[in-house]
Amino acid sequence: EALERSLPLELLRPVTQVRRTFNQVSIICLAESIASRSLLHPVLVNAMTEVEARNYLKLVELIWNTRHCIEQIPTYEHDGSVYRLVFTAGERRVRAMQWLTTNPCSTCCKEDPNRRACTHFSAESVRAKILFGASPMQVLEDQ
Repeated sequence: EALERSLPLELLRPVTQVRRTFNQVSIICLAESIASRSLLHPVLVNAMTEVEARNYLKLVELIWNTRHCIEQIPTYEHDGSVYRLVFTAGERRVRAMQWLTTNPCSTCCKEDPNRRACTHFSAESVRAKILFGASPMQVLEDQ
């Protein structure tokens, strides 16, 4: 099962990331694109039960030699059940949207050089595709 929903930006917290560095120039370029064209593709999130999320963290810790706690994975309620949301794909897009919350895009700068954030894009929420039923290993493979 998959749903497309708007999720608050603060729910999209990566637990681990294959990519260790993010080029700031490419993030700003992507932010400009999002400000002018909106977000073309939703970010990918997996909704997992508590047990699945704990198993996912065990795999992450084993593979990446890291330590995490279940509280790092935000909760999400759907159809009366509570899930843990594992942010799977789209961290560059989220970083670009976060950049827009504290920096104006080039169009905003032309309109008002003193503007502190982009007004062409609302970063309060982001379009996300939420997948249900993936195993912890499938989620890691998607990352």
